[in-house]
Amino acid sequence: YIREHALELLYSLKDTYEINVYSSFKQNEVSNLMELFDSKGNFFNKRFFQDSCKLENNNYTKDLSLINKEFDLKKTVFVDYN
Repeated sequence: YIREHALELLYSLKDTYEINVYSSFKQNEVSNLMELFDSKGNFFNKRFFQDSCKLENNNYTKDLSLINKEFDLKKTVFVDYN
């Protein structure tokens, strides 16, 4: 299920911002869903998964300090998939 107006929002942002997906799940658990949104590679510049998270107390935590060297955060949008 893709939430109403989600694709329109992504289209409106894609020319101004770098759009990335950040998930605490493993890549193989999220890839099929990401293909529904972006099968042609129109929206997401990069995708970050569990291997880009920090393991703390048996929980994976998204930590921008692990990946922020790659981005100008003022021009970056992260789509969060828990």
